[in-house]
Amino acid sequence: MFLDSDDLMFPNALKTYDKIIRTFDSPAVILGAMTNFQQGLEMPGHAGQPNEIKVLKYRDFLSKDVGIGISNSKIVIRKSVFKQTDGFLGNTSKAYPFDDYDLMLRAGTHGPCVIVIQPVTVAYRMHETNTVGDIEKMIHGLLALIRAERRGRYPGGWNRLFDRYARIGGPAHEWIRKGFKSHRPGLALQLLVSSGPMVAAAMLKKYWHLFYKTATPSSLPQEE
Repeated sequence: MFLDSDDLMFPNALKTYDKIIRTFDSPAVILGAMTNFQQGLEMPGHAGQPNEIKVLKYRDFLSKDVGIGISNSKIVIRKSVFKQTDGFLGNTSKAYPFDDYDLMLRAGTHGPCVIVIQPVTVAYRMHETNTVGDIEKMIHGLLALIRAERRGRYPGGWNRLFDRYARIGGPAHEWIRKGFKSHRPGLALQLLVSSGPMVAAAMLKKYWHLFYKTATPSSLPQEE
């Protein structure tokens, strides 16, 4: 499990992950549930430790049909998979600050992947120097991710091309919009040209899964 210096882990997080690991026989990847909080303000009270854990289980990360943000602090990965994919040392695409997406794409065909719906396990601290406030750095990181995909950096071959495109196209669509909104049309257009097919794949997948879901929530009782 990883925890960025900006973020906080809730007291129930390790207990939640432990229950999921034992229930699903050490899944390759777990993605925790995250909330945001503003630096300098009181941490919002959260969920008061729900009596049950709710998760979605997928064949692998590329198969997920819910749109969720990825953050290093949400990632729990089986050690053997982390080693097999070269961990963060495998981030040769220089995709920072999308190193979390890069890791998940390299581990994208390892399964199962379990996504936590509740309880919230980590909190993202918002402040003036968050990297997400740097439009240029974020878009250049995404462009590096796209170059890595085109060079065949990620597993799955032609059979999983659409799934990989959809995973990259989601954040690409978001940052194209933010680029235009921040009056950086050159950067936004560069990303649009590079990621057009990927954005289209993300949109198609999103609308398809409005009608067809591949996973239903599972509930696990919390333990004392």
